[in-house]
Amino acid sequence: MPQKRAPKEIATRIKSELQKATSGRGLVTLALVVLGQVAFEHYVFHSVLHVNDWDLSIIAKAYQRMATLGFRSTEPTYTSIIEVTSWDRTSGICNKREYLNRILLKVLEQHPVAVVATYTLSPEEICSNQETDRLLKTVHDGCKSIPIVFGHDLGKNYEVAAHIDISGGKCATGYTNPEDDYRRLPLVIHGEPDAGQSLSWTAASLTKPELKDKPLIRDSLRDGSPLYSSVFSTLDFHDRTITDAELFSNRDSKPATITGRVVVIGGFDGDGILNTSAGPLQGHLVHASYIESFLDRRLFRVIPECGHILISMLFWLWVDFTSLLLLPIGWRGALLALCCLTIALAALLIAAVLLIQFFGYYNDFSTVSISGLAIWLITSIRAVFHGH
Repeated sequence: MPQKRAPKEIATRIKSELQKATSGRGLVTLALVVLGQVAFEHYVFHSVLHVNDWDLSIIAKAYQRMATLGFRSTEPTYTSIIEVTSWDRTSGICNKREYLNRILLKVLEQHPVAVVATYTLSPEEICSNQETDRLLKTVHDGCKSIPIVFGHDLGKNYEVAAHIDISGGKCATGYTNPEDDYRRLPLVIHGEPDAGQSLSWTAASLTKPELKDKPLIRDSLRDGSPLYSSVFSTLDFHDRTITDAELFSNRDSKPATITGRVVVIGGFDGDGILNTSAGPLQGHLVHASYIESFLDRRLFRVIPECGHILISMLFWLWVDFTSLLLLPIGWRGALLALCCLTIALAALLIAAVLLIQFFGYYNDFSTVSISGLAIWLITSIRAVFHGH
């Protein structure tokens, strides 16, 4: 008999709590709770504590999977990589430049559309056997027909580190520093014109000058609004990567991997490992991924802040409203409230996927965060055990 009355009792309790929640006082309380949650997440974590959005965001944890869903292949269309694995790193900078010159000559024989070298030519290193001069001659001869881009570093306060300026013809340099958030495509540093353009954007804009007129890129260059893109993984580039040994092999130099493509040369110094949304990647692969994203227009703009706040408030409004109704019932209500929370999270994930795939918009929705859910869980447990 008690088991048969339980559903009716639960329905009665829910109806009673619904009347309380929809009263004037209840609605005001609900609105204040929702506003407090969003404000706490947005202003305390991000504006006061300076915690990165992607560290707390639940949506950010699924970013790479969401960004690569859909009909588009993740195999690079425009870009290939030459990974230097055979060079002896203890042989010195001049040997390095001589070896790079050999690689560059071999690559130019196979007619790429552009060549990118992901390191800086330091002017402080003097080579007595003219290794630097021979490399620069090859670079400038190649720049008569195709873009050749080298990197340079940015120091503190975005100061450009000393480097040999190869500018002239289609030769150029670009800064190699990525954004703090590796999902964001680097173009220029807004408000720092002396820093110049990024390595990847320099290469892409020289290869396809018309990209500058595309609305998303034009707006980002004008106001600094960020552009997101998925990061290509090592596996994505597997069939578009050759080693320096393969390049020099008479048996198989894979010209199809180079001809008609932007060729990124990297790996001389390991390039460092960057922890990206696609996992740990070497620096030259990240630059190749950015160039591919520009050329293939795999770009997502950011949802305006007002849209982010509105969606977050709707999320928490649903979660808090159902929690106010269900938590006073006890553990059964807590399970139902958890189901409502799961539905809200699923709806948010689906909305994020649809925004990316069909509208080209993305946002971390950082105000729907791991910390917010942890606070909700603690509050819910206390409510159940204290009978509130």
